[in-house]
Amino acid sequence: MSDLPTPLGSFFAGYTPPERLDQLFRAPGYAEQVRCCTHLRSSTGGSPLRAQAIDLEAGLSRHWDPRDQRPRGTCTAFAVAACIDILQARRGEPPKLHAPEYLYWHMRAAISAKEAAVLPDYARGATKLKQAHEVLASRGICTETLAPYQTSDLHRGLFAKHPPTAAAEADAATRRFHKIKYEDFAEGPVPDTTADSILQELSQGRPVALGLPVFKLKNSHKNNWTYNGALNSGIVFGPAARPDLVDREMRVSGHCVCVTGFQPGPEHLGGGWFIFRNSWNGGFGKYPDAPLAGYPGIGRRGNGAVSLDYVNGYTVEYLSLIPAA
Repeated sequence: MSDLPTPLGSFFAGYTPPERLDQLFRAPGYAEQVRCCTHLRSSTGGSPLRAQAIDLEAGLSRHWDPRDQRPRGTCTAFAVAACIDILQARRGEPPKLHAPEYLYWHMRAAISAKEAAVLPDYARGATKLKQAHEVLASRGICTETLAPYQTSDLHRGLFAKHPPTAAAEADAATRRFHKIKYEDFAEGPVPDTTADSILQELSQGRPVALGLPVFKLKNSHKNNWTYNGALNSGIVFGPAARPDLVDREMRVSGHCVCVTGFQPGPEHLGGGWFIFRNSWNGGFGKYPDAPLAGYPGIGRRGNGAVSLDYVNGYTVEYLSLIPAA
């Protein structure tokens, strides 16, 4: 991408589907099964929330510019930090940014040697939402001012040179999350209620950190998240709704984003759209205000959308936070 100094494909490093789940995603007929199940649940008992628009960023007293994870594989930490930014702002607390740097340091430290040996893309900096779960419950998260994001003098995806300061640790301890909804589908299959479960979280005012696989495009060296159509519109197509475009047999990596809303949509385009906040600055979703018929009106540069059937059939893991009353 000529307007992006670092190739986007080099810093996904979300939790890549492990072999067992990857085989399921690539199995003949799986994409067709996902489409069929999504359609059936919509017509015979799917959540009524599928017919409602949700926007957790609406009405906030502050809208943040898109964050930028480059050049590191820190998307999981950024997605979770964004969930906290929005969740706290919605609760009427003074709007502030929370620190992906702090979270990522401790997420990597929480990976045992045994886990590291089998974690796909570990050497590229990959983490799971499982590690975020552990850090938020045991340590919390500090504000961005106490642990600014580091982009220089780093090997891609690895630690900063120094651990968080004592001040950062003290601040983080005031912001722990003990009630966390976390689902991990590493062993497969992905339940056909997954999209409805995420909709339920959104309906309760809780953003969702969502991990999805990244697929190569057919007859192209690009993938479904970084080709020009996605970078311009913010719309990311999955293997079920667009088998003509997405090569379901060629999984590239994984990516994690913060889901902040939902817009209903027609069945032939995937059954609706989950709106997400990405961590690729304004180089993603550059023109979000002119949707075609049936496609979502994303409205905010740096945000994007994935179809309901992509989420319903290909979610690797997701997490939402339930603040203390």
